[in-house]
Amino acid sequence: MFFCTKFPLELKRVGRATVSVVIGLIVSLPFTSYLANLLENTTHLPIESIVVRRRELLAQYHDGKRRGMKFERVDDTLYERIKVEVNKIRASQSNFFTRENIKEGSVHYVGKWWSYARASDQVKKCTHGAIKECSVFEGEAWKNLPSIKPGSWGECAVVGFGDNLLRKPRGTEIDAHETVVRLAMVPLTPYKLAAGEKNTYVWIRDRKLRKFKFTFVNEDMYGFLASDLETHQLPSALIYNSYRPNMTGGWPTISFGGYLNAGVDNLLEAILRMAVPSVSTPDPSSGLLMTFTLLFSGYCSSVSVYGISTTMGARYWDGKLWDRKKKRLRKGGSKPSHLASNHNTLLESRILQAMEKITSELEMPSLKFFE
Repeated sequence: MFFCTKFPLELKRVGRATVSVVIGLIVSLPFTSYLANLLENTTHLPIESIVVRRRELLAQYHDGKRRGMKFERVDDTLYERIKVEVNKIRASQSNFFTRENIKEGSVHYVGKWWSYARASDQVKKCTHGAIKECSVFEGEAWKNLPSIKPGSWGECAVVGFGDNLLRKPRGTEIDAHETVVRLAMVPLTPYKLAAGEKNTYVWIRDRKLRKFKFTFVNEDMYGFLASDLETHQLPSALIYNSYRPNMTGGWPTISFGGYLNAGVDNLLEAILRMAVPSVSTPDPSSGLLMTFTLLFSGYCSSVSVYGISTTMGARYWDGKLWDRKKKRLRKGGSKPSHLASNHNTLLESRILQAMEKITSELEMPSLKFFE
């Protein structure tokens, strides 16, 4: 619509220079942020005025406001605002699809997690006849849901990918937790001193499974095979951020997301927008989302967070490839991959540090962040 309605007439008038401006703009800013900010109150203006608006946005974008590039700390004002938001939902969110949280015979949204935010209210509430994103939990569908009792996971640890685990090994400390949730199926034996080898649950992220048609069988997104894990390292179940009615590839599954986790999703969005009120607010990383999901799940008495780097550095196993025959890491020729640029792990670490204090002041599970 953007190019088909207003721009063809204007481009003919202002010439090729404007074409380069528009192309440069789309490359320079995230497309959605660009449209939201540029088109706001400018659709009636001539192209010259839109170009001026573009310069203003780019000035903000490059002046440290891109994903909170220059964010340094959570000040007292921001801390109190975060605390107010957390206090609103500090009770358990019942955010997992379990027999305890889902009433037999009830209807629930089970579509992909990334579709829920933009779904209509009718779809979200499953109030309009047969909707493919909704399921009725009755009979075997309800009986196949896992049963997880409140508080049954005890002391929980979330283990990310940060190479800070190499600088300060936490393996023994991580393995001492009753429940360890890892953010991918990754090699454990070579790095057990740094990151431990206890592996209660592994979060398999849908958006990283497109080549497997969204079903995990054996190979992780990074090419590591779950079958290369030692027997005692195999997880009890896979965690998905969207409902799975059956085991996938023989693996038991636990699902969260949709409206069950909407309180957590909305809380994170509010916190990040308060911290970075700019044209390009960062998205929550998997580590931040899983931490908050567990914090409000009612299953963990405490949540400890490891392996979230503040430097956007490489994953701790990067730069090497897995040798399936010898079951060990071998050096690879490719450059290390870095964490996604749509996140801001320094900002997230400051939020987690603030949450340590907030959870100690409110009646809720405690959080501990290990930088």
